[in-house]
Amino acid sequence: MQQTTAAHDPCTLSNAMMIHKISHRIKLLIAEEVAQYGLTSQQAKMIIYLGAHGPAGQVAQKSLEEEFGLRSSSVTSLIHNAEKNGFVRRVPCPKDARINYLLLTEKGVEVCQKVSVLVESIEAKVFSQMTNGQQEMFASLLQKALEGLEQTLR
Repeated sequence: MQQTTAAHDPCTLSNAMMIHKISHRIKLLIAEEVAQYGLTSQQAKMIIYLGAHGPAGQVAQKSLEEEFGLRSSSVTSLIHNAEKNGFVRRVPCPKDARINYLLLTEKGVEVCQKVSVLVESIEAKVFSQMTNGQQEMFASLLQKALEGLEQTLR
């Protein structure tokens, strides 16, 4: 049975608003922490994404557009700034000259490791009031919510 308490009281935060509030606070914490490395939260997210897909992952700009839901021009600007700051480099695709792969530089790998630790510490704060079972359930429910939204957007 679904709970509908929030729908009856317009002054109560809905689940969507609560998720937005949590997301916004996490983004602020990340932005504050990654600023020490000269990064924006969006650049940090890109660096972590590139780090997770490894040097053999050959991440193309189009992948970032799809993953982050950004326009091509926004991703181009993001890449340009990260490249200018020495975090990433572009490598042309040998089979298609229109495609550039993005790879982390040595500096990018170092920052990726540091930023990943920061993100893990922020995640630990999010989960600090939950038992292990609650953490697992929360992660599972978030995944289900994301899957539901992705089906809606298709």
